[in-house]
Amino acid sequence: MIEFTKFIRLRLPNTIITHAPQAPYFGGRSHYPKNGYIAIEQAVGSMIQFYNVQFYNQVSTTYGTGHMLFNVSGGWASGTSVN
Repeated sequence: MIEFTKFIRLRLPNTIITHAPQAPYFGGRSHYPKNGYIAIEQAVGSMIQFYNVQFYNQVSTTYGTGHMLFNVSGGWASGTSVN
């Protein structure tokens, strides 16, 4: 994703670039040895205009209520709620 983002930015310098990861991919090293989307943000975040973060289809991760979506996510990706 880092190389692809650089590739797109180089060839389309005035284009808006967005990414649409699922929220747990921002979980960092606790779930992803290479730091997941945190590594992408650190490497090319300035090239990405905004993220369309997906809070659905998480199977065992619960974002089933407003409280869990915005304050306290559960399951294997706890700590990935909006706040």
